[in-house]
Amino acid sequence: GRAIHPTVYSYSTVVTAWNRGVGGLEAAERAEKILQRLLQKNEEVKKARAKARRKDDKLSNEEQSEEATCTVPNTVLFNAVIDCWAQSSHPAAGTKGLDLLKMMKELGCDAAPDAVTYRSVINAFAGSSHINAAKSAEEVMELAKQDGVIIDTRTYNVVLKAWSSSTAPDAAKRAEQLLVEMIEAQKSGDIIIGPDAYSWSTVLSSLAKSSDPGKARRARDLLAAFTDYSKNTARTGDDGSRPNTSCYNTVLNACAFSAMTSEEERKEALRIAVQTLQEVLSSDDVEADSITYGTMLKAIANLVPSNSIETRNKMAT
Repeated sequence: GRAIHPTVYSYSTVVTAWNRGVGGLEAAERAEKILQRLLQKNEEVKKARAKARRKDDKLSNEEQSEEATCTVPNTVLFNAVIDCWAQSSHPAAGTKGLDLLKMMKELGCDAAPDAVTYRSVINAFAGSSHINAAKSAEEVMELAKQDGVIIDTRTYNVVLKAWSSSTAPDAAKRAEQLLVEMIEAQKSGDIIIGPDAYSWSTVLSSLAKSSDPGKARRARDLLAAFTDYSKNTARTGDDGSRPNTSCYNTVLNACAFSAMTSEEERKEALRIAVQTLQEVLSSDDVEADSITYGTMLKAIANLVPSNSIETRNKMAT
């Protein structure tokens, strides 16, 4: 009967299955081995064909069989392998993904990188623990722009995620700058780049985790800006683009961890925490949850002087 040979989509399906089943570094390494084996086989077939042409000869039966069954890796397979690396969270994941992207650009044709490729490489950097992960993720996004790839909100959000996870001193500042860039793009008519709730909450989280001075005030101002933005953009009416309970909790968190600052800043952080909680309790759009109350109690414990026991008890109840 007719021989059945795996197609490139067969290999892609296997790689995806490994990613979902085995996962981690093992899946990424096994996926790349398959890809490298296919690339090597293709190279051998090309060399045999070129040799035959030089001799004005035909391929041998064995070589013809190799050519007929040779599977050419395409964009889908490359993307599946890059995604394996992205899901591995390995420190070298971003570098591995970038190397594969460069290889795709060299191969071109059926293996040319697309928007999914760039986003997967960005995600590989964002999920890694590499010290320059956020900077590298942003550089890949800029490379995508230079290569004419359409960048959307999802791509920006992955870069924002990278900065939010970064320990770089300027991480929160850079996240804010990217958010402003997205807002300006939205104002200019580029709707597909406009920030969504995830964008805003990720920048809020980056601020809350930072050691930047005045972070409680900056977080509160950012929440206010988000509220205004949701009222004045094309995303109005979409509940997923409005401040949610998590956003308010993040502001409370920024306040709670402003204890290692000046007395004046601690007082302001406490005022902001109280204002934020009152806003949640009086709102028809958001509801306080256990995290809201727990974070507020943390703010009271951290910001009210330890010798003000009566004040602490009163605020806590």
